[in-house]
Amino acid sequence: MPWRHSWIRLGVLASLAAGPDAAGTAARATTLTVPAEAPTIQAALDASVDTVLVEPGTYLETPVVTRPVHLMAASLDPQVLPVLTGLALRVPPVIPSPPQFIFRGLAIAGPVVVTNNYRLCDIGFTACVLSGGVVDSSLSVETGSIYFKRCDIRGSTWLKARGAVSVDSCEVYGEFISGGSGDQSLIVRDCVFQ
Repeated sequence: MPWRHSWIRLGVLASLAAGPDAAGTAARATTLTVPAEAPTIQAALDASVDTVLVEPGTYLETPVVTRPVHLMAASLDPQVLPVLTGLALRVPPVIPSPPQFIFRGLAIAGPVVVTNNYRLCDIGFTACVLSGGVVDSSLSVETGSIYFKRCDIRGSTWLKARGAVSVDSCEVYGEFISGGSGDQSLIVRDCVFQ
């Protein structure tokens, strides 16, 4: 099945930001939609696109994310979230800057496992249902910040960060442990803990 990359042309903005010598330069962002353009979430991630959109449905896979990406639901309807078996985030030693891993509108039945022994990066979850909790299995503290916004978090959540761990407008069921080094802080706003 051929994959169609969606290109966004931002030439005018790039020219204004870069100066007169950059006229005609285009910034490109790539997107794949699962299953319409890629058969699995992992196949879309392996295509090294910037954004992976996931249609509603149940995906019996635990995708492994190894590069900065936006992985999100194709639909904004919270009643039809795509359901993934699990999610693994493995930050490699060399990745482009700024390294951000953003997840939005996903229901993840099993655990989200973060392994980051190499690179300062930021991780964000918005409007997700994380039924298996989130576990950071990193040997060292390399994650810059982690945020959860409007999420339902269940099970054990153990996080490590150098900067802020932010939990905003979430429902948390189970233990929530945050630790780290340096200026690490836990910021909680409008949440319910049970």
